[in-house]
Amino acid sequence: MLNLDRVAGTRYIENVALGNTANPFGSRTVSANGVYSINAPGENLLIRDSRINASIVVQNANIVSIGNAISWEPTGRNFPALIANAPISDLMTVTSLSEATIGVNLNPAGTPYQGISDTDASDSYPSLITGAIVSTGDILLSGLSTLSGPVHSGTNINVTSTNLNINFPSDMILNPPPGFFADPPKMRLITSSLQP
Repeated sequence: MLNLDRVAGTRYIENVALGNTANPFGSRTVSANGVYSINAPGENLLIRDSRINASIVVQNANIVSIGNAISWEPTGRNFPALIANAPISDLMTVTSLSEATIGVNLNPAGTPYQGISDTDASDSYPSLITGAIVSTGDILLSGLSTLSGPVHSGTNINVTSTNLNINFPSDMILNPPPGFFADPPKMRLITSSLQP
């Protein structure tokens, strides 16, 4: 469970590196498999300007908003990035996530990016989300530029982004994320193919 700061009914994940070896929130207990939960009853959750190497499960929030620049890759290749029983709104920019802009080192020792860590705040990362995004409510994709993984909504998916790249790794079908299962098409006879 992540213990997030809250201001006027909104909880924040911002200006941090979060992963299976780094948890800047609360008791700072890390999740070895990189899966964190957030319970935000009736509150908003804003995730922005962060590098996330984890899966986040959000319960009871009013809305989950993803803003500004995010570099988000779950720990496991087929793990989901975000699961929420609330609407999800993507307000991301197409610009890179810049350490210099937010004044934070997002690849310190113990939290490398693609195997590289350092002590400065001068790196930048692509603004992208890798992994499934799942919501029981509506999903609005308005700013995201790169998404690598499926998007599943219990109601509606609205896309207003004019520059959206969706890449769907085929191995997610063969090895679905934990808690999901593959349901391949069933073989059936096409009656019009029968000849007397």
